[in-house]
Amino acid sequence: EEQLPRRAGFERNTKSIAPWFHGIISREDAEDLLENMTEGAFLVRVSEKIWGYTLSYRLQKGFKHFLVDASADFYSFLGVDPNRHATLTDLIDFHKEEIITVSGGELLQEPCGQRDSPPDYHLLFE
Repeated sequence: EEQLPRRAGFERNTKSIAPWFHGIISREDAEDLLENMTEGAFLVRVSEKIWGYTLSYRLQKGFKHFLVDASADFYSFLGVDPNRHATLTDLIDFHKEEIITVSGGELLQEPCGQRDSPPDYHLLFE
């Protein structure tokens, strides 16, 4: 609820949920969604295990998961990203142009959308 005023998961300047945003789904469910996608595909999910968001990213072979630090008045990837962003959308948009880590060269290219109806985030906004 405290993330709603910050518009986490929404497209910039709209009332639409971003195509990459998912609700509370497990790491395994995220990997299932990304399985048949190409390297650079990604989604942001509400973590099952910790309070917060996780970016799940499709590698050429496998997956990476990055915790999102949303504890202050900014968003960043915990431990790997010194850049601070005003919104979750700003963080995602930044990493469509700039790699997440030098060692991995992860660049966000293709959002992984919803597979089911209703979407897995619907309970978050009721």
